[in-house]
Amino acid sequence: MWFVNKTAGMDRNRLTHSMDKLPRYSLTVVWAVLIAVACLVDFSDMPDELPAFEGMDKVVHFLMYFVLSLLFIWEYRRRGRLFDTDSRELRLFTLVLLLSAIWGGLMEYLQSLTSYRGAEQTDLTADVAGALFAFLLYYIFALYRKNDKNEEESQS
Repeated sequence: MWFVNKTAGMDRNRLTHSMDKLPRYSLTVVWAVLIAVACLVDFSDMPDELPAFEGMDKVVHFLMYFVLSLLFIWEYRRRGRLFDTDSRELRLFTLVLLLSAIWGGLMEYLQSLTSYRGAEQTDLTADVAGALFAFLLYYIFALYRKNDKNEEESQS
């Protein structure tokens, strides 16, 4: 594979090796802070020429929490938490859902305290939908990989 340095005798992905040096869940925390900044900054000074459409803010909420959840899942998995039981899958699903609901709810509450932003239930719904879609995508990918692995073992 292109990301493995076989000439130096390395069999680990360089990116993963570098990422192991980061504190636990650091990318997830950084993304959560960026979400907080995006949700709590006053955008009234922004130019009106930016392209927009009806419901664009819901798409943005969906995408922010989709990425947040994918980062969390990736960091959870790369710390050696491999899923071989349904209970572990359920635990991850619950964590992803709680993470997005609690953080999204907190952001909506904090927005309600500002004079320039408001809280909307539909924003929170878009947040949770993004997290659910991220987990669904992960789960389908995990099933696909598990089936490939089972096929390889049965052919051996």
